[in-house]
Amino acid sequence: QDGNFTAICNVIVTSTLVNVTNVTLNPTSLNLSIGENATLVATVLPDSATNKTVSWSSANESVAIVSTKGIVTAIGTGNTTITVTTQDGNFTANANVTVTANVYSVFIHLTNTTGEYLVGASITLNGVTKLTNQSGSATFENLSAGNYSYSISKDGYISKNESIQVIDRDVTIYLSLYLVPVAVQSVSLDFSNVELKIGESKKLTATVLPENATNKNISWISSNPAVAIISSGWVNALATGTTIITVTTEDGNKIATCNISVTQSVTGISISPAAKALSPNETHQLSATIFPENASNKNISWASSNTAVATVSNTGLITALQDGKATITATTQDGNFTDNCVVTVSTIGVANVDDFEVKIFPNPFVESFNIEFSNLKTSEIMISIYDLTGKIVFSEKTKLSKTKLNLSSVGKGIYFLKLQTFEKTVIYKLVKE
Repeated sequence: QDGNFTAICNVIVTSTLVNVTNVTLNPTSLNLSIGENATLVATVLPDSATNKTVSWSSANESVAIVSTKGIVTAIGTGNTTITVTTQDGNFTANANVTVTANVYSVFIHLTNTTGEYLVGASITLNGVTKLTNQSGSATFENLSAGNYSYSISKDGYISKNESIQVIDRDVTIYLSLYLVPVAVQSVSLDFSNVELKIGESKKLTATVLPENATNKNISWISSNPAVAIISSGWVNALATGTTIITVTTEDGNKIATCNISVTQSVTGISISPAAKALSPNETHQLSATIFPENASNKNISWASSNTAVATVSNTGLITALQDGKATITATTQDGNFTDNCVVTVSTIGVANVDDFEVKIFPNPFVESFNIEFSNLKTSEIMISIYDLTGKIVFSEKTKLSKTKLNLSSVGKGIYFLKLQTFEKTVIYKLVKE
């Protein structure tokens, strides 16, 4: 009190110390794959323990390691024990850890080169053989990471030997197998000789054997493309002549040939004169013109409608026998085209063109033609022109020894020119082009 002097006493107040009595782990066992991790939870008892500090350890860190927070990471295959230890009292708890390798699946899908599934193909991988299913697939499971060789075989196809690397995921493979090549043995054509007309076409079909030959590709060529060309088996005739069509296989160069003959069709025939007057026992040579001029087959046959009146030889020579009329017909072998000459046989002097000479040119004609008379013993001639129906398309009288007629107003075709005097009548055939 006297001088206000002081003294201090420090007082420490502490709670009651609660000691650790046990520790547990949850879970007590783990199954992991390499690379996976999991957390272990340590429970220190009692819950009111003053010091709950713990430490962690792994009995084999090449299998798994553990962090200060109880996180276990799988390192390699095998077994190890993870131990948790309390700082207060050194109480422990264990968890057994089993680490296995990662496993994967390999899916193999097979088709042929046209995309069709290959069913029943044999695939061997890692010592296991499987057949592909209806979808052309086979599955290999429980494979660890690594390199694998596999082989594929199927009757009629080229086998495959391949390898794959499995790292960290499933693997899907798509493969195609090639057929074992079947060599071409021969090729043939359905025709060996073909005759065509200009402008016609003909399809040639090539057969490559054997039927299951792998490469059936073929090529075509014409030895004379000016006569006929070939495209995809179609022969097109261009001009008269001959050519050889050759088909060749790509595999083996096997060949087959077809001889092509191209001809020009006959389009018509004209006999001159169109009418003839003869006396018995007289002869007259008919002239036949076949159209077009370059027609290939110019063979014709001759016939008389009345052989008692007049006959005709196979060269067109008429022989008059007795009074009457006969129609001489010429028929082409190609196309059966016909033309006629009307023959009149008389013993009493019929009109005969031989009594005067007539020159008609050009014939065939395009628009007009000329008529020239010589040895004409009459002062007037009636000129009439008829079509095939008998209709008169032109008529006039002339006293001239030369005349030019214009028929530009009539169509193309065959017409008959009738020249008539008081005593004689002659008929000629005209062709307008």
